[in-house]
Amino acid sequence: MKRLNRFSSLFIILGLCIGLGAILLPSSSVAAQVQDTNWSEPVQISNQDNTVIGSGARPVIDKYGNIHIFWAEQSLLDNTYFVQYARFDGETWTDPVDIFTQPGTATFGFIAPPVIDDAGNIHIIFTLSISGPVVYMRAPIHDAHTSRGWERLPLIGIPANRAELAIDNDGQFHIVYSKFEGREPGVYHIKSTDRGETWTQPFWVDPDIPTNFKPERAIFARDAATDKLHIVFKYTETIDEIAQGKDIRHAFSDNQGDSWSIPTVIDTADEATDELRAGGLVFAVRDDQVHVVWAGTSTTRREHRYSMDGGVTWSDTSRVFGELNGSAGDSLVIDGDGNVQFLGQIRFPQGMWNISFDGTEWSEPTLVYLIRQSDKDEHQGIHVHAINSTVSQGNLMMATFTNAPAEGHLHLYAMHRRIDEVELIPPQPLPTVTPVPEITPTVEVIVEPTAVPTLVPALQVIEEPASPARGLWFSMIPALAVMTVAFGVGIIVQRRR
Repeated sequence: MKRLNRFSSLFIILGLCIGLGAILLPSSSVAAQVQDTNWSEPVQISNQDNTVIGSGARPVIDKYGNIHIFWAEQSLLDNTYFVQYARFDGETWTDPVDIFTQPGTATFGFIAPPVIDDAGNIHIIFTLSISGPVVYMRAPIHDAHTSRGWERLPLIGIPANRAELAIDNDGQFHIVYSKFEGREPGVYHIKSTDRGETWTQPFWVDPDIPTNFKPERAIFARDAATDKLHIVFKYTETIDEIAQGKDIRHAFSDNQGDSWSIPTVIDTADEATDELRAGGLVFAVRDDQVHVVWAGTSTTRREHRYSMDGGVTWSDTSRVFGELNGSAGDSLVIDGDGNVQFLGQIRFPQGMWNISFDGTEWSEPTLVYLIRQSDKDEHQGIHVHAINSTVSQGNLMMATFTNAPAEGHLHLYAMHRRIDEVELIPPQPLPTVTPVPEITPTVEVIVEPTAVPTLVPALQVIEEPASPARGLWFSMIPALAVMTVAFGVGIIVQRRR
């Protein structure tokens, strides 16, 4: 009987160990991939029951110590699209909230980086297809955590593949977009002097676009110090149904978009036909510095050019990361000391790497998160893709990313770190926001007729999204079942003594 009693006790202990192992091992595996201990472990932000679509999250910082991110998800049950919002205060994340929904029969395009105005309102735009239109929404920071806090304005009827927004020092709104389909493809600019109530006719930034070329994407940024507007864009040409990268160009406006410089060629595919085949094009601007990093060789090694006079003259091309290569989503931001911080998924070892540029030279690359050591190893942890990053308070660097698209069910993750050598900029107290006055419906700016998908009201109230922790509770069910069976068997054995 003593043996049976010991046996039942061991059986119960074994069941408990199995249960705890089932709970702890997955998170430990992910945590073990963090190589730079300055960084936090990855935290899942997206809803467990949906899959992330598009190019990951779009972040923006405010003056009050918060990082705001937006991303798109699709329901695995009925294919409904959601634009999601969450906020990070430096320590914790809010639960995601949907601010826009569409039925699964509709299409979805591209979310632009959000913008925050001086009055404390967040502005976000996104396209509904590769030819527009553009949805424009806004909310005060203090009320952005609820669906009802978001106001949806009239559609902007421009044929935009991708569109991005900026607000200048005079409060004028600027949208730069790439037109991919139809006649006269190229890069265009429109602006509004009445907070989006009306828009100018499009200004064609690159009328010299070569025949058969199309802008894959136009990346738009405003220099907060000089108020100068900058665009970096990449041309592709379709040959035998395969799109090949041809040119990367830069243009700027120093008069609030009334005119634009003749685009400067940053790089061209003159060494190999697949020299610019990868999508890793990023740039950042600050204090009249313009930095561009891209996958610039046939083996997708990174290259860098910069301008110290707002894009008038440019440095020679230099290699970044040496022989490390690959392209699965890069990000380029500038910290509080003016250092350029680059994050990218490259190999080998394969993982998310960080490197910084102090205006003179690049630092040694640092491996932040390990995916695998060599091409002979299996992927471990999260197969990082679609990296987006920002820097808050001068030294709080936050990165978001997804797992690999080939895995089907995509989740959104976040990691952060403090850059100790950069001084912290204390956050300001959150002010009382003056409500944005209601505007009257606008006459949409239409360059070409475009098909508009059927829409759902933007402020539709739906069930509260699942918490990121919900997946952990689901993972505990098998463990709890094992412990319950073990406990029951132990009782039966003891009763038969």
